[in-house]
Amino acid sequence: MNVNLLIDAIVRQTTVLIAQLATAAGARAPLAHTANQVFYDLVRELRDQGLRNKVIADMFGLSLRTYHNKIARLSESSTDRGRSLWEALLAFASERPSVSRTEILERFKGDEEPVVRGVLTDLVDSGLLFRTGRGDLTTYRAARADEAPKDAASQAERTASLVWVAVHRYGPLTRGDLASHVPAGEDALDSALARLVRDRRVASEERGDKLYYSSAECVIPVGDAAGWEAAVFDHYQ
Repeated sequence: MNVNLLIDAIVRQTTVLIAQLATAAGARAPLAHTANQVFYDLVRELRDQGLRNKVIADMFGLSLRTYHNKIARLSESSTDRGRSLWEALLAFASERPSVSRTEILERFKGDEEPVVRGVLTDLVDSGLLFRTGRGDLTTYRAARADEAPKDAASQAERTASLVWVAVHRYGPLTRGDLASHVPAGEDALDSALARLVRDRRVASEERGDKLYYSSAECVIPVGDAAGWEAAVFDHYQ
C-alpha cells in the first residue's frame, strides 16, 4: 500500500467535504483559520506519536527554525494563556527600556526555548525589536515608531503589518479609528488598507454611512513573498 497516495486521497475527500459544508444552503462559512488549524493539530498528533520536532519539520519539508516559527505564530503562549507567544513576548519587551535574553527566557520558561529564540530572531529581522550584544549578554529593545525602515518598499510592508494587527486587535473599526492606532500618514494608511482588503486579509463592511474594517486572524504564512511578520504594537501608541 502506498501511504502517500492514501493520505492524498483522505485529504482530497476531507477538503471536498469541508467545501460542501462551508457552502451548504448558500452559506459562505469563514475558512481563514482552517489550514493553520489543520497544520497545528497535525503537529500535535505527530508529537503524541512520539516524533521529535526535527523529524516533524522534515516531514513537512521545513527547516527546524521555520517550523518553530510557524508553530509560534499559530500557538498560544504556554506562559501567558490567551495570547500568542509573539504578542506576549513583544509586549513584555515593550514594557521596559531593554531586556536581556536571560530575562526573556526566564519570563517565558513555560514555552519551549527554541521557539522563544526563534520568535526573538524573527522580531529582530522584522524590525520590531533591536538586539545588542552576544550570548548571555544579548539584550533587546522594542523599536519606536520613528525607527521604521527608510526605503519605500519596507515602509509599506511595515505599515501594512501594523494596520493588519490594528484591525485584528481593535476591529471592527473605521478609517478614522485606525489612524489613532497606527503611526502613519493618510496616504500610507489608505494604501495599506486597500492592499489588505484586496488580498482578503482584511474585510470591509458598510454600516450606515461609514465603512468598517475587521480581520478574523492575523497570521502571515511562512515564506510569504513580502517577508514581514505580524505582531502587536501597543508600544507605538
